[in-house]
Amino acid sequence: MGRKLVRDHVPGLEEKDLAIAGTIEMRRLFRAKLLEEYEEWLQAVDEGNDSGMVEELADLYELVFGMTAYCGQSMQEVTTHALAKMESHGGFYDRIVWTKAADKLGSKVLSPLTLDAVAAEAIRAHYKHAASGGSFLDPGLTVTQRLAALMEEVGEVGRELTYDNTQDNNKLVKELIHVANVALTWVEFLEGGGRPELFVYQGGGS
Repeated sequence: MGRKLVRDHVPGLEEKDLAIAGTIEMRRLFRAKLLEEYEEWLQAVDEGNDSGMVEELADLYELVFGMTAYCGQSMQEVTTHALAKMESHGGFYDRIVWTKAADKLGSKVLSPLTLDAVAAEAIRAHYKHAASGGSFLDPGLTVTQRLAALMEEVGEVGRELTYDNTQDNNKLVKELIHVANVALTWVEFLEGGGRPELFVYQGGGS
């Protein structure tokens, strides 16, 4: 089992299963938790679950408080900077997109949004399959299991592209992200020499 950041007073957790994270580890834990909550918010959006959206936004909001405290700052300072930025640059309400952003990225071939989506899928899949021993973040997963999973996901992409299937770009993107998750977690395992501590995320539990 791995280590996962949880709230300070979660009912039902036994004290013997809890630990205090170190300063450096907290950076990884915050990142994993942000991706987890972001993925859950996206799921609520996709399902049209208004109360779920609010609940997940509240979790993200609480994470901002936690990260602020981690940095030794106060939410008042964050709010002050937010208001100043709002006054000088505006907010994110009008859905304005900068169409030349890719040119400025230069050597960055993949956008952070794409990479984060794959990382979020890795976390979601881990939660779903860890109990059955099928998590792609498990260094014990065999080559045969990884290959079978990759071929299955590629097959799902092919199914979305068949002539008798009404192509839904959202579904196609989701299936391609599944393929990327299987492939990149495999690369991560190979590049890390099978050392689980080098994995981006080692979540556990629910």
